[in-house]
Amino acid sequence: MLIGEAPGDQEDRQGKPFVGPAGTLLRMLLNEAGIDLQQVYLTNVVKHFKWEPRGKRRIHKTPNSSQIKACRFWLDAEIAALKPKVIVCLGATAAQALLGQKFRVTQQRGELIYCDLAP
Repeated sequence: MLIGEAPGDQEDRQGKPFVGPAGTLLRMLLNEAGIDLQQVYLTNVVKHFKWEPRGKRRIHKTPNSSQIKACRFWLDAEIAALKPKVIVCLGATAAQALLGQKFRVTQQRGELIYCDLAP
């Protein structure tokens, strides 16, 4: 299970996670690494697209703690239903949502962290 922060503009428009430019790159890299995309579940901590207008574009805004808490029920339900073997947090928001506010990507990037969310 790969968990990102929140949907972006394309994800919001299409109703699917990781279909924008970053998602396209992620899928390409997973494929190059030999990871079967049918065996990977992609989701986000926050389920709605928070944005601000910038010209004709909708620019992503980082979710706040109340938005993360509001969506945690849905993330927990996904984890419970799927029972993933491994969870990969894609970025600080995802890591802090699952592992606590003290998690720092700059200090803990790439660390294996054992917890009760996945074996």
